[in-house]
Amino acid sequence: MRRLTIKERVVMRLEGIEESAKIKDIFQHKGRTCIIIKISMGAIGNWHNGYVQTMRNVNKRTYNEYAIDINAEEITFSGSLYSKYRNSELKNKKFIGFDTGHCWNISSPKSKTFEEVKKRTIKLCEEMVKKGL
Repeated sequence: MRRLTIKERVVMRLEGIEESAKIKDIFQHKGRTCIIIKISMGAIGNWHNGYVQTMRNVNKRTYNEYAIDINAEEITFSGSLYSKYRNSELKNKKFIGFDTGHCWNISSPKSKTFEEVKKRTIKLCEEMVKKGL
């Protein structure tokens, strides 16, 4: 999940835009924990992010390495989700994931829906399992 810049956070605060991120679904697929997060940013809108547990030791700086290996669009995250969401199912697990808050997604609203993101998360999981990631 991309962190907002200081400037973006200041503008949002000045404009009264609240940001929230909530776990929408946690499920198991192919022996991996998969997560769908709903992001809400007031008037800017809502979208969903999908994450899949990886068996590799990744951190937030390594997702670019996996974006090349994985045939899924928009890989934008790698690392732990536990510190942000404090859910026991996430503890001691690392994830690779994508978000749908980009220009292409804005022009294709269906790509931001829970249902579409869940399908893409399952597809990402299957590819990660196949490639041993």
